[in-house]
Amino acid sequence: GGGRETKTIPGFLSDPGITAPRAQNLRFGAALDNMANGLALFNPDGNLVVSNRRQFEILGIDPERVPAQCDLQGFCGRAESFRNR
Repeated sequence: GGGRETKTIPGFLSDPGITAPRAQNLRFGAALDNMANGLALFNPDGNLVVSNRRQFEILGIDPERVPAQCDLQGFCGRAESFRNR
């Protein structure tokens, strides 16, 4: 008792043992990856916490060149250095 919910969602992604939190994360990722619009969310401290590949495509940025710990000021200020070349 007292632990995180681990009920399963039968048949989701052909894996009857997938947990509900994992299924939710997979659905969220699929939704992000299939959006026509670009999305970048920054937390109150200015750190990039969620983005999708369309956002990088629109800006012409190589997502592999964006540091994992990127803040809004650094992202905007260095966007040119992240561009695909």
